[in-house]
Amino acid sequence: MDEVVFLLDFDNTLLDHDAFKAAMGAWVAANAPHPGEERFWEIYEEIREETGIVDIPETVSRFAFEAGSQALHREMVALTWDFPFSEILLPGALEAVRHLRTQGPTLVLCDGHEAFQRHKLHVTGVADAAGHNILVCVRKEERLDDVRRLFPARRYVMIDDKPRVHIALKRALGDAVTTILVRYGGYSQAAPPGAIPEIDREVRSIRELMAD
Repeated sequence: MDEVVFLLDFDNTLLDHDAFKAAMGAWVAANAPHPGEERFWEIYEEIREETGIVDIPETVSRFAFEAGSQALHREMVALTWDFPFSEILLPGALEAVRHLRTQGPTLVLCDGHEAFQRHKLHVTGVADAAGHNILVCVRKEERLDDVRRLFPARRYVMIDDKPRVHIALKRALGDAVTTILVRYGGYSQAAPPGAIPEIDREVRSIRELMAD
């Protein structure tokens, strides 16, 4: 049993997912006036409501089907999978992951489309930095038994941008987990600083952990 295991989110914790969304939206607006960018994001939200995850590949497939264009589908698949994700890593992301690994095992615990998330982790170098310890799931709090079985530890540190995740883990693990909220992206305004008692610490970026 390890003394501590670090659990790291990916999108908007290590990677600027909002920048990726902005690039996708701009491309759709310029190249697919029908059904258009607004419909693209409607489909994105519909799929998230259905599945509980952000699923860009499925969003692309449904959008292109509505557009009735196989050529558009091919272009959007290429755009999605060939996107330069390494260029939108948040500053200090790889260094922070490597630093955490010197303190204890580090698991990237993220949600989303499994193959796409693993692709992003690979091309950005995050998979290598984390020692290829990766678990992609729908709801992280529902995989705690797997985390504890695969990475038994006296305590855990969860680093994530979603307050919901921290609240669930703190209620499940109590003092056995330290929750660190990364205030970045769409969830950053979910609550005022210090307003959520289940969150032990807040940082503005993953780079701040390098000082620990």
